[in-house]
Amino acid sequence: MNNVRTVAETKQTFYHLFPKPINSVYRRILDELTVELHLLMVNQTFAYDPIFALGVATAFDKFMAGYQPESDQGQMFTALCQSLQLDQAQLQRDRHQAQELAARSPAQLFQLLTSLEPDPELEPLSSLLIQISANPKFKYSRLFGIGLYTLLELCQPEATQNRRQELLTQVGNLLKVGDRC
Repeated sequence: MNNVRTVAETKQTFYHLFPKPINSVYRRILDELTVELHLLMVNQTFAYDPIFALGVATAFDKFMAGYQPESDQGQMFTALCQSLQLDQAQLQRDRHQAQELAARSPAQLFQLLTSLEPDPELEPLSSLLIQISANPKFKYSRLFGIGLYTLLELCQPEATQNRRQELLTQVGNLLKVGDRC
């Protein structure tokens, strides 16, 4: 028997965990994010990683910016993680670790992203990126892309949007994600 939860079950769990009314614009965003995450995570080739975690947290923060009351945002994120059976504490640790690496060593992180040369000071990201580039079964997602873009934004804050897009294309080519979309 197949024990994979359905999208409907995941959404039902979210709304059970967060029973408060949600403004229709934000409700649509949460529904879309929940569905995308659910479908991605039930895929057999999906593997959680810190860049994906950074992408999930960043996407949620950006999409939910301006939601009132602001105090509900944390509860919504918790409900989202629980409904998807994501370890929220691990996701937040991985997000903060990636952000700290970018803040501590922006030039080194930029070098890693644009060359994939191993750097022991940037573990676990260094090993992760090298593994991804060598893994033909890596499951690329938009949330992983948001995580990569966020890393580039953190290590190159002065770069223009066009320059970041060029860099993202370069990193994508190094990781061979274009072949896996």
